[in-house]
Amino acid sequence: GTFGILIPIVVSVFGGDLAADGYVYATYNDNNWYKIDPLTGAVAASGSLGMFFVDCAYDYTTNTMFGSYGGNLYIWDLANNTTTLVGSMGVQSMQMMACDLNGQLYGIEYSTGNFDAIDKTTGAVTVIGSTGYSPAYVQGGGFDYNTGKLYWAGYTSTGIFCEINPA
Repeated sequence: GTFGILIPIVVSVFGGDLAADGYVYATYNDNNWYKIDPLTGAVAASGSLGMFFVDCAYDYTTNTMFGSYGGNLYIWDLANNTTTLVGSMGVQSMQMMACDLNGQLYGIEYSTGNFDAIDKTTGAVTVIGSTGYSPAYVQGGGFDYNTGKLYWAGYTSTGIFCEINPA
């Protein structure tokens, strides 16, 4: 296989996801948010959010962007660029989050590597099982909505790419 940068993006970002309007919304640890056109890499809008997310996941069943920071689950209102605390997840940090087409939110915990189901109304997590890895630094993941498969691009002491069965 080969690898090549298709579109250079001129900003650094942490957590983000593709929303229903076709743009990627992401944050960086300088507390700024970015709306990025995935076809061109251009920043369509940006501003201060007052916080950043380690990762985000978009729920297409409710058109809601969820963000993880400091062990808490937040809703990110993309229209007004405000955040609302949903609740504590009871974990140190949720390093990767993804939402399936049924609206179920999942995540992978920092350091423990537990794979969890996340309650979108309270933030509470239910451990599904251990990934067998201890995540460090920024992670990424998401569902292939054509196949229903969940993928995780992570880092432990080396890079990993995994398929996760949420069942």
